[in-house]
Amino acid sequence: MSENKDLTNGENFALAILNHEKNNLLVAKNLYNEVLKIDPNHIGALSNLGTVFNQLKDFQKAINCYEKIIEIDPLYSSSYINLGVVFNNIGDFQKAINCYEKAIEIKPNFTDAHYNLGNIYKRLKKNHKAINCYEKAIEINPMYVNAYNNLAIIFHDTGDFQKAISFYEKAIEIHPKFSDAYNNIGTIYYNIKQYQKALVHYEKAIEIEPNFVDANYNLGKTHEQFGYPQKALNYYLKVIKINPNYLNAHFNLGNIYIKSGEYQKAKKCYERVIEIEPDYSNAHSNLGAVFNVLNQYEKAIIYYEKAISLDPANKVNKVGYGNLLLKLNKHKEGLKYIAEGQGVIEFTQSDFKII
Repeated sequence: MSENKDLTNGENFALAILNHEKNNLLVAKNLYNEVLKIDPNHIGALSNLGTVFNQLKDFQKAINCYEKIIEIDPLYSSSYINLGVVFNNIGDFQKAINCYEKAIEIKPNFTDAHYNLGNIYKRLKKNHKAINCYEKAIEINPMYVNAYNNLAIIFHDTGDFQKAISFYEKAIEIHPKFSDAYNNIGTIYYNIKQYQKALVHYEKAIEIEPNFVDANYNLGKTHEQFGYPQKALNYYLKVIKINPNYLNAHFNLGNIYIKSGEYQKAKKCYERVIEIEPDYSNAHSNLGAVFNVLNQYEKAIIYYEKAISLDPANKVNKVGYGNLLLKLNKHKEGLKYIAEGQGVIEFTQSDFKII
């Protein structure tokens, strides 16, 4: 028996939507089902129920809802979009493409269909097709900010930085508080070593969104490039406060502590990195270096050997380990690792050198 037996079907539907908007998904699901008991062909309830199932990751039930709508109304283009989203979520990209194309066939100016189709092609690295889809979405709706942003991301990823910046700036023109776009422009300038411009854009991103973790981390990196380790350290600490599992902030913080001779603090940072990502070879190597400085040689050996086993091609790790072995009078083994890390060793009667 329904708890809402005295409500009309329209009132049940409105109550379902209210709970859905509040993310009370199970309550909303039950209410949509109440509506469908009375009216099995209620397209709004079927569509929203499909969305609930998608949010609950019950993808087959979501598919069933949208396919039921299509049975009722084969020209209901939004159901093809929603069905495409589900197929995308389960990794069936060809079915998702077919759904978006069907939506466009029914409604050629359906901007979301063009945009979503572009997202699939972008994900599949079919950039030319993705660009065409985003450009079509913009042709239909010149204010479609996400299409500009995704165009920028494609050009950013393919190294056409000027085009990327122009599309990010267009996205910002439409949506002035688009913090992601500012952060991404900052990253382009950082990558081409224009650090002052990078700094300006990262700062704008956190002005809009103070706890934007990536922008705060990027500000830390940029201040390191400027030679301001204390400012960098403050940003890394802020990042870790926002997200305690932000691996690179812990690692970079450890590097700053090593440079300032605060080895115990560095040790804790690298240990935290390994706790988050046990196979992070550079953290093992840097811990080896810390234990070397602290004269805890057995631990240093353990961490260097682990680093080398994780990343046998890393020459820096081999040189560090080789130098530790030389320090322990294990000359033959130490020279072997130094040779692997830096080149061929040439011996003289009284000495050796790397060539």
